[in-house]
Amino acid sequence: MITLATASQHAAAWSAWLLLTPLATLFLYQAGRAFWGLRVPAPCHGDETIRFAVLIPAHNEEAVIHHLLASMRAVDYPKDCLHVVFVADHCTDTTVGRIRAAGFFCLDRQDGERGKTPSLAHGLDWLRNQAGMDFDAVAFFDADNFVQPQFFHQASCQLSAGAAVVQGHVGVSNWNDSLFARLNYMNSVVENRLEELARSQAGLSCHLRGHGMVFRKAVLEQLPWHAATLVEDQEMLVQLVLAGYRVVWAEHARVDSILPVSTKEAATQRRRWAGGRSAILGSSIRALWRRWRLTGDPVALHLMFDFLLPSHAVQLSLVFLTVLIAAVAVPLTPGPLTAAILLLFLYFGYFLLGNRLSGVPWRTFLSFLLAPGYILWRTWIYLTSLKGVARWR
Repeated sequence: MITLATASQHAAAWSAWLLLTPLATLFLYQAGRAFWGLRVPAPCHGDETIRFAVLIPAHNEEAVIHHLLASMRAVDYPKDCLHVVFVADHCTDTTVGRIRAAGFFCLDRQDGERGKTPSLAHGLDWLRNQAGMDFDAVAFFDADNFVQPQFFHQASCQLSAGAAVVQGHVGVSNWNDSLFARLNYMNSVVENRLEELARSQAGLSCHLRGHGMVFRKAVLEQLPWHAATLVEDQEMLVQLVLAGYRVVWAEHARVDSILPVSTKEAATQRRRWAGGRSAILGSSIRALWRRWRLTGDPVALHLMFDFLLPSHAVQLSLVFLTVLIAAVAVPLTPGPLTAAILLLFLYFGYFLLGNRLSGVPWRTFLSFLLAPGYILWRTWIYLTSLKGVARWR
C-alpha cells in the first residue's frame, strides 16, 4: 500500500528529474559555447585611416558626464579622424554647457519625442545632412561611459579586417562601490568573456550592448536606426542578423560604464531591459526561425536559441527550486538531490572560471556568499517585467 508520504516522494523525484533534464541541457550548451572564450586574442593594430563619427545621447547628465568628456579628450587616435556629436535630449540642467565648455559639439534637442532612440535618430539625420563631414563608421556611447584610450585603434582594426559591426568590451568603472555593484560586475565579466567573446570567436554574432558599438556607415544606410520598444540595441541586432550581418566582439576596444550601486537604483534599468526583451521575443524568434529555414544561416539559429534561453538568474533559481524538491525524495532515492547539487556546483564553477580568467581579485569572490539573494532579486525583476514597461526613463 502506497502511503501519502511515499506518493509525495515519488512525485518529488519525478518532478526533480523533469526540471533537471532541461536545466542540465542548457548548462551543457552554455558550457560548450564558453570553450571559444577561453583564449583571448592579442591586441591588434589599426591603420588610423578609418574616420569615425561619434554619437552620444545625453539627458541631464551633469553629475557623470565629466568622466566621458575627459576620456574622449584622452583617446589615442588622430583627432581629425574623430567627429564627436552629443545629442542633448530635453536637458534641464547644465549638461549642454558642460559639453560645449569641454570643446565638443552638442545638438540641444528640446522638441520632439523624448528618449534614446529618437535622440540617436536625430543625431544620425544630422550627420547625414552634413555635406562637409565625411566618415566611414559611427561609434555609439552613453553619457556615463569612460572610453579607454585604445578603443578606436582596436575598433578600426576589426573594421579593416572586414567587420561591418563591432561591439567593444563593456566594463564597469564603479564595480567596487558596493556589494551589489560587485555582484553586477562579476556577472558582467562572465558575459563578456564566456559568452560575447565566445560567440564571436565561434563565428557567430555577439550581442549589441547599447554602447561601445561601432557600425560601418553603409550598414546604417541600409538599416536605419529605429526601434518600437525600449531595447533598441536588441531590435537592431535582430535586424542585422536577418540582413546577413554578424556583430564582432572587439575584446581590446574597451569602454567602462557606471552601474547602479543599489537594488533600488538598478530596478528601473533592469525592468526596462527585461520588459523590452520580452516585448520583442515572439516576433524575433519567428523572424530568425524563418531566416534559418530559408537560408540555413547558423548565426540566425544561434541567436534564436539565445532569445529562448532564460537568464542565468532564472536558470539558477530553477536549480535552487530543484534542490528543494529533490530533498523531499531523499527517503525514496537520493539520486535527484545529488544530481541537482552537482548541477548547482557546476553553475557556480562556470561563474568562478569566468571571473578568474578575467582577473577578478580573489577577495572579491567573498561576494559569492550573498549571490543567492542577488539571483532571486534578478529573477523577480525578470518575472515582473514579462509584460513589458512603458517608458525609457
